[in-house]
Amino acid sequence: MTAMLVLAPVTLAGQTVVRNAMWADPRLLWLQAARRAPDIWLPHLLLGEALRARGMREEAAVAFRNAVRLQARQR
Repeated sequence: MTAMLVLAPVTLAGQTVVRNAMWADPRLLWLQAARRAPDIWLPHLLLGEALRARGMREEAAVAFRNAVRLQARQR
């Protein structure tokens, strides 16, 4: 029982650190969103914007193409 009382806060603290790191980097945030919602165009568009802002033009172009393809599919 005592081990659970110690382990639970430590586990939650570790998850908080990881989540904060992800929210601090738009590229990681939108990459995760695009992976979790592969059929939704908006996360792919915003991933492309985050990649473009970092100068990652080729990767951004792929994300933008995915966003356009998915948006066309939803119409």
